[in-house]
Amino acid sequence: EYNRALQGERQPGSSFKPFLYASAIDKGFTPSSIIVDSPLVFENQGGNNLKWIPENNSEKFYGDTPLRTALINSRNVPAVKLLQEVQVSYFV
Repeated sequence: EYNRALQGERQPGSSFKPFLYASAIDKGFTPSSIIVDSPLVFENQGGNNLKWIPENNSEKFYGDTPLRTALINSRNVPAVKLLQEVQVSYFV
């Protein structure tokens, strides 16, 4: 019998967001801290033209967004920007 928890090949995605936001609060952010939900592009440093362009599920951007709103709505772009602020080394 298929066990999604053990055999599923899905990326963890939004399940990491609460931990990211907890790390941000630990670094002094508050639920009302503002993060800008706007387009973001990561260029590949490997010499090819590949880019990663994070998107929200709605495929829209919402401008100045309180952290609580970004988390409640599980918005991807603010989470990526918050990770940049918190820094990967601190989050991990």
